[in-house]
Amino acid sequence: MTLPQGVSIDAATPSDAEFLTAFRVKLFQDLGHVPPEGPTPEFVSACDAAHTRYLESGTGMAWFAKAGERHVGSIVMLLHPRLPSPRLVPATEGYILNVYVDPEWRKRGIATALMRTAMDRARSLGLARLRLHTTAAGRPTYANAGFRPREDEMELVLLGAGKV
Repeated sequence: MTLPQGVSIDAATPSDAEFLTAFRVKLFQDLGHVPPEGPTPEFVSACDAAHTRYLESGTGMAWFAKAGERHVGSIVMLLHPRLPSPRLVPATEGYILNVYVDPEWRKRGIATALMRTAMDRARSLGLARLRLHTTAAGRPTYANAGFRPREDEMELVLLGAGKV
């Protein structure tokens, strides 16, 4: 699928942190994780700071889909060190997050183009693998790109989730 006419994929810079945060907020609103009155100022500030830090340090990169001058989608890829394994020797992997496309621009190949851009960059960096979490709506896009489910992971949430 090709991008709609007039839509481009552009690399984000640290000065784009507010746009990346706005898309992150929209994503969490769609998921029902942000209350109707909006996100807390602490969340917005922490996201702005994190986006800026990752983009400035090179430990993260991001791209926007733009229709003219309007941002209509985003994707972020964070780089993480890892220990080599017998199957995957390269010592860096990527984590994809914040894949978001404005509702009126969905189903036009934008998420696929954003994902392809991140995957191409990951390959050029020699990353061992890419990981991501997905919603049911996003699963077909990622499956079509070659992602497969994993059943060997667990997590322990240490902060922000109440008592265990």
